[in-house]
Amino acid sequence: MSNQQEKDTFAKITELATERFNLYRLAASQHLTPIQLQRLHEIDNLLPAMWDQHRRDVASKQWGRRDNAAPRDRRDDRDMP
Repeated sequence: MSNQQEKDTFAKITELATERFNLYRLAASQHLTPIQLQRLHEIDNLLPAMWDQHRRDVASKQWGRRDNAAPRDRRDDRDMP
């Protein structure tokens, strides 16, 4: 994952969050149209996946890809002899 892709993902998150904020602000003073309400639901469905992608991008950059890593032994320390 390149730094530019990470920035693009975060820029899209920011854009969607701003659009959602503006729709909520509009909803405080008037009823949203069906199209506006549909868009609000679309944004609410997109943002969690976008944040997940961003977190994965940051973790991949910080910790590297673990595709080739050996599986970790998940035994509890109490199980050790």
